[in-house]
Formats: sequence, C-alpha cells, structure tokens
Amino acid sequence: QGQGQGQGQGDQPLAGANDVAWSRKDAKHVLTAHDDGKVRLWDASLPVSMVRTEAGHLVRSSTGATPHSVGGSNHHADNSIVSSIPCVAELDVASAICDLNGHSDRRITRVMFLPRYESEVGQHGGVAITPPFVTGAEMNHTITLWSSFASGPSSTSTNATTAPSTAIHPPRRLCTFRLHSDATPPPLSSLLSVELCPAPYLPPVSTSDEIAVPSSFLLLAERNAGSMHALHFHTEWKADENAGAARTGAAPTAVTVRGFDYVATLNVVHPVFSYCVAPAAARDATTTSSPTSLAEEIDVELCCVQNKAVQMLTLS
Repeated sequence: QGQGQGQGQGDQPLAGANDVAWSRKDAKHVLTAHDDGKVRLWDASLPVSMVRTEAGHLVRSSTGATPHSVGGSNHHADNSIVSSIPCVAELDVASAICDLNGHSDRRITRVMFLPRYESEVGQHGGVAITPPFVTGAEMNHTITLWSSFASGPSSTSTNATTAPSTAIHPPRRLCTFRLHSDATPPPLSSLLSVELCPAPYLPPVSTSDEIAVPSSFLLLAERNAGSMHALHFHTEWKADENAGAARTGAAPTAVTVRGFDYVATLNVVHPVFSYCVAPAAARDATTTSSPTSLAEEIDVELCCVQNKAVQMLTLS
C-alpha cells in the first residue's frame, strides 16, 4: 500500500519488497525497500485495513470492510485478501542517485536504520521520528546515507483559525558512495552483503585527552572475490545536547552522523557470503557498553560464512 493509495482511487500496481528495517527509536515504524526505486515508511500502530490483490495490483475496498472475492470461483490464483498497515511516507531513492551516476537500475536492495546515531533533519525541519538510515542500490554497489524522517507542521495548512496539521517530511541525502561495477546494471550474482559493525575502539592515552567519538563501519563484502570494503561514518558529538552534559560533568552521549569520510579495502583469502558481528564478551559490572567509560582497547570480531570456510575474522 503506497502513499496516497486511499479509498476510491482504483487499482494500484504492486512493487516487490527486497528488504525491511524496524526502527529502534520507535518500534511502530517500519522501512521497506522496493523494486520501483522507493523506500516506504509504515506505521504499525495505525488501524489495519483489508485490501485485495488482483493480477499483480492492489485494489482497496471502498468501505474499508473485507472486500468480496473477484469473479466468484473463477478468480485467479494470485487474487487474495490481505491486511495492510498504512504507508505514511515514501522516498524516491532511485531518482536521487540515478540522476547522479547515470544508471537506470531502480531496485533498492538494502535498507538499514542507524540506531546509535542522530542527524540533522531535512530542509522542512520538524522533529526526527526515525534514526538516520542507509540504502543500497545497484546490487548494493551504491550506498546512500539519509537523514531522519521528521514530523512537523504541514506546508498545506493555511487556515489560521485551526491548529496546524502535521505531516511527515522527507529525509535529506547526506552522502553517496559507489563501487565500480563492470556490468550495468550489476547482475544478481554480484549482490554485495552489507552489514553495520562498530569501529574498533582505542581508548585515550591519558585522562586529559578528548573522549573519542563512537563510530561505525558499513561493511560491503564481495561474493565473487576476496574483498571487503569498510566504509567509515563521519560522526561528531551533538553540540546542543552534549553542551548541557558537559556543564554537569557528565560524559557526552548524543552522536550525529554527517556522512562517509573514508573507505578501507580488506583482502580475505575466501570470498565472504554472509557475516555478523560476534557478541561481545561479558563486561565487568563497573563498566558499561559505552566506549566513553572503557579503558581497554576493543577489537571487533566477525562470524563469516565463506565459500570454503566458516571462521572468525577480527577488525583491529
């Protein structure tokens, strides 16, 4: 159910979904990536409606009630009645990135929230309702960082005698990174595995040194070659919130993501098909999971499934 697919607007074409991400900022928000080049934000707390799919199209009931099946006993096998939650916003990712690099493949193949970070909201302002997020296109060879979706006054509210209505404002593109591909569009066999992992932590040399800003890598693993690309996020302490913490002697906590600042290529013996960050060892009760309170150096271990091995790799 795409944005604007209200009652009485007729049939709507379906766009296949390739990935989904749940927001840790507010679990009611779900973000999906689609073949039509868009990502869609859904609100799982809103009332569920009943819709009918008919030959690859979405047909909404005019009353909101469960619609009757089409054609009696002769309806097609791909006709079904399903429940649907409302799509509250959509973003045309492909138009933004395809205009940049000139390629026509509109499929969005990866979407991922960045729960540890905040960002500046888009040009319309408002209050962030999701974390910033990244999208993958062209079989994840093109990675784009976006600011948060935000909620604020609607630009169409013109009646001064009533309270302004609210709307969800689209995010702003912060940065785009692209890996070269010999084929255009890249084939499915060249799909890159993309996962988020924390950057290895190196504690301050002395207590007078500035506390390092927490950061992360976006790891892109090539399935046809022994290469992994570690794309590093440019992060900063959030000035307005952390200024208050500094006055009270508390450690800063809010971190803003600005973009990408460098990429490092890691060579491995066997191509990596999939991987995940290994769970950290249990820490002493006097410490927390925040790098601001840790005195030891921390490496990052990856559990990797490769074409000829299953093993642990360490980022240090």
